Amino acid sequence: MPFCQVIVDINHTDVDHVFTYRVPAGLDVCPGMRVHVPFGPRKLEGVVVEMAADCDLPPERVKDICDTLEDYPAVLPPLLELAKEIQRTSFCTLAVALRLMFPAQMRGQRIREKQQEVAVLTVAPDVLGQVIAAQVRAPKRAKVLRALADAPDMELTTAALRETVGDCRDALNALCRMGFVKLEKRESLRRPYGEMERLSAQDPELTRQQEDVLAELLPAVETGKGEFLLYGVTGSGKTEVFIRAVRRAAQMGKTAIVLVPEIALTPQMVSWFRSRFGEDAAVLHSRLSPGERYDEWRRIRRGDVRVVIGARSAIFAPLQNVGLIIIDEEHEQSYIADNNPHYDARRLAHERCAREGAALLLASATPSMRSFAMAGRGDLRLLEMPRRVNNRPMPTVHVVDMREELKKGNRSVFSGALSLGREAVSGYQLFSANAVAAGDWIRENTDRDDVFLTGQQHINPVCSLAGRQIICGSDLYVFFHGLDYSQQSADCRRFYEDPRENADVLETYNVHYIYVSDYERAEFDVDLYALDEAYELIYANDDVRIYDAGWRETP
Repeated sequence: MPFCQVIVDINHTDVDHVFTYRVPAGLDVCPGMRVHVPFGPRKLEGVVVEMAADCDLPPERVKDICDTLEDYPAVLPPLLELAKEIQRTSFCTLAVALRLMFPAQMRGQRIREKQQEVAVLTVAPDVLGQVIAAQVRAPKRAKVLRALADAPDMELTTAALRETVGDCRDALNALCRMGFVKLEKRESLRRPYGEMERLSAQDPELTRQQEDVLAELLPAVETGKGEFLLYGVTGSGKTEVFIRAVRRAAQMGKTAIVLVPEIALTPQMVSWFRSRFGEDAAVLHSRLSPGERYDEWRRIRRGDVRVVIGARSAIFAPLQNVGLIIIDEEHEQSYIADNNPHYDARRLAHERCAREGAALLLASATPSMRSFAMAGRGDLRLLEMPRRVNNRPMPTVHVVDMREELKKGNRSVFSGALSLGREAVSGYQLFSANAVAAGDWIRENTDRDDVFLTGQQHINPVCSLAGRQIICGSDLYVFFHGLDYSQQSADCRRFYEDPRENADVLETYNVHYIYVSDYERAEFDVDLYALDEAYELIYANDDVRIYDAGWRETP
């Protein structure tokens, strides 16, 4: 009878070692699988880290595994080794390191697959007309049959049916009893950024410097050997280099990971990759809803995607046959986790590439001194892109003495020139024209002390353009809120996704106005219908909607 070594999911140094369990007959177990095991009087979760043919312990001291939590390894072998490396370098328990490898809600089985009910027409097409005609005394049944007949594959979700024909539960039940329709439960994947507008899918013509860089990079992707530093100025076309390199990896049957430093930058990168790779691109970061993170993780684990885009936690994406890891803006310190366990995603990327035979590409317009030094001594191959696409000029830089701004009464963290936005927009393209217009309106129609609810954007337009307070939303959130801003962020998401049930957020933070732009709509599943019903819309343009937070009775 086989045995296995299990790390029990307890964060304590006294139990930070493997425990031996017996694998009962008929139970398939392998390293990386999550299991239930007896532990004293309790039944706990654990991860199998090793299998053994025999055991030195007395038989009476060895207990059987209770069951497996999944029928596949949740922690792939390379990630199991990565967890051991984190344990060694971060001085944490292996149980804590292993928690990084799968969504937190899988612990304790706090998340389930989302199911939807689908109505399927079972009537043969040649007799469908007769069946519909026979429902002369049941017009609702006839409507249901016609809707299903007109639908693709002659099936619709019951939710879609309700939108088409109204309340039809009794009609559906009757049609099911008659054998004309059957109801099925099917999985419904929760997709982040599902409504995001995609960019052009056409490949742009490469510049000479992009071709030169790819000529050095692509052979390394093919062989799985090589580490590079791409030093390219802003606007030089680094993203297109990323896409072409990932495509080459995919053509060879390999997968790729693309890391960005801030979650707020993820939607932009996702739109670029989805325009070229479609559903082969997945998203993975900590700001996804539990359901979205769980579903994306499972898509990645079962091999449905070729590329994963995300912040530092995406380095643990359960991809197999990784051929390329890209770290954009590699100089950013946000790649270092400041909570337990502490890890540097850049160093882990190096470890994962070495273990799985993948190429590593670090990229930045302002590389870190460490990366430059490594390139200087040959540990990284330096690739340079010193010119912008179409030889566009670099932006003009203006230095502003913020002490003088303070004397003028400007309490914003941005200068008056930048707050006005017009020169900034034309020179640096920081904000859209609609965002600038909304900022002008806010500045002219609200008080300095008014508080706005916004999404957690890298450079927040309400703060930047209008100088108004926000509860969480600027790249300076640490300055505003201290080191722990997670509660503000969670409350923002909670309100936007269900404004009726979570109006307490407005009172908690003394919010005067609710700001909804294309960013909030992409980042959250914003219920605009509920907002329009419950709150007064006081400003709107093509991209931005602003609501008065004063509660109104729902019609």
